[in-house]
Amino acid sequence: MRLQIILILFIVLAMIILALQNPNPVKVCCLDWETEPMPIITVILISFFTGILFAYFFTRNQTLTLKQLIRQRESEIENLKIKLSPVNKILLDGKEEA
Repeated sequence: MRLQIILILFIVLAMIILALQNPNPVKVCCLDWETEPMPIITVILISFFTGILFAYFFTRNQTLTLKQLIRQRESEIENLKIKLSPVNKILLDGKEEA
């Protein structure tokens, strides 16, 4: 967790330095489309948050699948504990008599 915070702070610091070093406005061009000139930090932040959204949506399905698998495994563990409880009781009763 601490490493993630340090990494996030490093990325934010790099973005601030980049924005301060490049104050000139830029135009974004794609095929026949072009934006009005805007500060480079705006382009960086839009790209950054777009990347976060893509990462979230691409990993969301896998996360939900893994959470469902964990719930199934926890249910199986509880069922096995219930099945083993009579056996454990017999074993514990046998130890107490000895």
